Amino acid sequence: MKDYDILVIGSGAGGSTLVFTMPPLASVGLTEEQAKSKGYNFKVVAGDTENWYISRRLKVKNTGFKTIIEEKTGLILGAHICGSHAEEVINLFAQAIRNDLTSKNMKTMVYVYPTGSSDLTCMDG
Repeated sequence: MKDYDILVIGSGAGGSTLVFTMPPLASVGLTEEQAKSKGYNFKVVAGDTENWYISRRLKVKNTGFKTIIEEKTGLILGAHICGSHAEEVINLFAQAIRNDLTSKNMKTMVYVYPTGSSDLTCMDG
């Protein structure tokens, strides 16, 4: 199998979507364009994660993330991840969106390190 072969495309409850590629690509909530069209005042936190420990340890290239966070409340409006364990980390963002958790709430949780979920604290501003 080549790195770019798509294995399965799945869509979970609450609007999360996952493409099982290498590395996996996952998304939940609003895109930047959707947040604009709905009139949200938001910030975008985005980055390349290729040099993060989880990517280096697994030798995964072309990884990154983008989160959309409402400015006033800190609510997470959307998250988009390409990288190791995206298929698991997106579930945490989905829970945050469904339960109105803020970026600050997500940072106060304790995550085992080094795991994909421990990287979440750097993905939300």
